[in-house]
Amino acid sequence: MGSRRLNRRSNRCRSSLFVGVGSTLFVSLCLYLFPLPAAAVSPLHKVLILNSYHRGYKWTDDQNAGIQAALKGVVKESHIYVEYMDASRMNHGDLLRDRYFSYKSKYRGMEFAVICVTDSDALSFMLSYGDMLFPGTPVVHSGISAINEGVLKNALNFKGMSAKPDLKANIDLILSLHPRTQRVVFINEWTANGQVLHEDLLKIIPLFEKTLEFQLLENVDTKEVFRVLTKLPPDSAVLYGVFSRDKVGRTFDHREIIYLFSRNSKAPIYSPWDFNLGCGIVGGVMSTGFSQGEMAGKQALQLLRGARVENMRTITRPRRQYMFDYNQLKRFNIYRDQLPAESLVVNYPETLYGKYRRLINGVIAVIVILLIVISVLLWNIRFRRRAEKDLIASRERLRALGRRLAEIEDEARKNLSRELHDEIGQNMTVLGVNLNILRSQMTRGAPELVESRIVDSLSIVKQTTQRIRHLMSNLRSPVLDDYGLVAALQLYAKQWADRTGIAVQVRGPKTRPQLDPHSESALFRIVQESLTNVLKHARATEVIITVCLANGKLHLSVEDNGIGLDEARYEEPGGERGWGLITMSERALTAGGALRVRSFPGLGTHIIVEVPA
Repeated sequence: MGSRRLNRRSNRCRSSLFVGVGSTLFVSLCLYLFPLPAAAVSPLHKVLILNSYHRGYKWTDDQNAGIQAALKGVVKESHIYVEYMDASRMNHGDLLRDRYFSYKSKYRGMEFAVICVTDSDALSFMLSYGDMLFPGTPVVHSGISAINEGVLKNALNFKGMSAKPDLKANIDLILSLHPRTQRVVFINEWTANGQVLHEDLLKIIPLFEKTLEFQLLENVDTKEVFRVLTKLPPDSAVLYGVFSRDKVGRTFDHREIIYLFSRNSKAPIYSPWDFNLGCGIVGGVMSTGFSQGEMAGKQALQLLRGARVENMRTITRPRRQYMFDYNQLKRFNIYRDQLPAESLVVNYPETLYGKYRRLINGVIAVIVILLIVISVLLWNIRFRRRAEKDLIASRERLRALGRRLAEIEDEARKNLSRELHDEIGQNMTVLGVNLNILRSQMTRGAPELVESRIVDSLSIVKQTTQRIRHLMSNLRSPVLDDYGLVAALQLYAKQWADRTGIAVQVRGPKTRPQLDPHSESALFRIVQESLTNVLKHARATEVIITVCLANGKLHLSVEDNGIGLDEARYEEPGGERGWGLITMSERALTAGGALRVRSFPGLGTHIIVEVPA
């Protein structure tokens, strides 16, 4: 008993375990297939993007584009506010304070859900004045390389990413593409950003002290930079940091100054910033402004959806990309296969296909479709030709069979006609002779009944003999064999006219046309069938039969003056074409010729046959 209770208890435990596991798997599957929607973003949320530099500066514009791409579809465009501090062109001690009073007046009473700042000056401004302007508002930063990390640790509402360049990776890239390099010239400005790069370079110089000599052009006049660049030996390379301001305070557009440096430098120039690409540098391991802004925008979205800023992490290793300028690669004889994998090359000469990709793809698609259509049509033509060939072969076989049947029919008619003539005809003749003998031997006293019976019998024998002769003529006219087609037609026409009362004229050559027996028989049968049709349907009073030879062919025509027929209805598929006309056409074909019908209602019918003579 105890063991049974123990078994039942263990079974219940196993059942409970299976139910629990099954429920967990079911819930997990439902969550996987139908995930819970992310927290919605309030349509009233506003976002401020505060930029350190001016509009038109590529690094700034790219970060703005990345931020707004991440916010697109979530935050209305009208709820995104963008400000430019223009710190690189208006660098004076009162700049931050002036911006504070300007923004205080402009955004009085306005609240932002999150603020995105780009680069160090905007971040410094928010660290100094953010609590006074927008108290408690979380700040996401991007493009930062010159802010003390200890300061950011104490700023609890600030999160974002570091944009410090990887100078070591760029020096390694220089050595891999220019293995004979012995000197690296570092061009850099002496600003907050420049000093951060200076400190980073000093940390990595010892790694290359045995292979490279470093020359630092920092806090110098622009003329000094040009002087050094023009005298660089072939085993040199240039690593360009930032240089928007020189020692005497002159400011420069980043594109223009790099272009001038590149023109005066005999050595290749590399940079860790993508906004310098296309201005004269070869390339580098680069941080891109768009990716910086995009990551900042995604962090801003997390805050808008309810994430707490203290639970978010600072990104210290942003995405970097090998990027190069094709024109500079060509200038320094660097080939595409020497570059690292997944390198991005700008200014690559556009191929004809690249320029007209859509048009060429469209033409190729049209050609492919046409080829498919042509292939289908060719297959269809081939199939139709094969079917036509089979049809012609089948028709030829049928014609051969029809010709053979006609020959058999003619032979049968001839044999039957001969049997009627030789057997039955002779018997009827003998019977008539015998009856005449009996009649002459009768005495005058013979009963009249017997004599009248004999007279009736003689009359029946005569009629039967005439009927046999008529049948023999229809079966196979002996005149056709002995005197030819024209004579046979004249005799048959006379007999037919006497029997029907319809006038018939036969016109033909006096000499007998040289035709094979089968062709003569076929033409004779066509005339017979034609006259039968005239008698049945034409309501004619006259028929003209013409036989003539021309151009190696014998022409036979049968023309009546009857009511005619509708030629269009006769020619169309499924028209009123009787068996008589079909039979005549087939007879003409078996003789190697052709039959045509010309007829109009009320104007009679004209049948024309042509066969080789």
